[in-house]
Amino acid sequence: MKKKTTMKKNPLVKEYSPDAIGRNISHALKRGLSRAQAIEISLDVARRQYRKVKPAGPFPPYLQGAGKYYRKNLISEKTEHKLRMKKKKKERAAKNPRSVARNPINQAIELFRKFREADPESVGMVPVKVPRAAMTVGELDAVLYTTTHGKKVVRYKHTFAPKSRPLLASSSDGRQLLILGGSYDFTQDGIVDRE
Repeated sequence: MKKKTTMKKNPLVKEYSPDAIGRNISHALKRGLSRAQAIEISLDVARRQYRKVKPAGPFPPYLQGAGKYYRKNLISEKTEHKLRMKKKKKERAAKNPRSVARNPINQAIELFRKFREADPESVGMVPVKVPRAAMTVGELDAVLYTTTHGKKVVRYKHTFAPKSRPLLASSSDGRQLLILGGSYDFTQDGIVDRE
């Protein structure tokens, strides 16, 4: 003799939409029913609600049969929408080459190539420790640096315009210098003041 399983306190959603059926199936599964029982109980509730609204005529495809629709298509409308949105996002990213350029590593490589006129020998992530507190030293008037352009070693001096000057700061332990703020960009031509 087959044992009949019923759920206590029937907190099922009394609707017949596919989303409501999906929620009822999920709830029944959480209560410990088998997948087949959960589907049949949820469909039974939905069919009864459908007949209250439309007493005659055939059931829509998702309410017909012995739960075959939900065994194959157990996706709520919300989940289906989320999957469609993810797919569209991937398609846009594939079509949009700018999304690749926005990757910080790709941007750094591109800037390196433009400024140094060569490919980097190696590429990697460098951990940067940002101090929690810093002491302001003063405005940075100029920067001297040595680099290579192609195969030539070149020394540069950039004197900041008065309104473009960044602040020079030190970490609280005195082991790290920081250049903060300012109105400039680092481009293929080196440091360029905005003002």
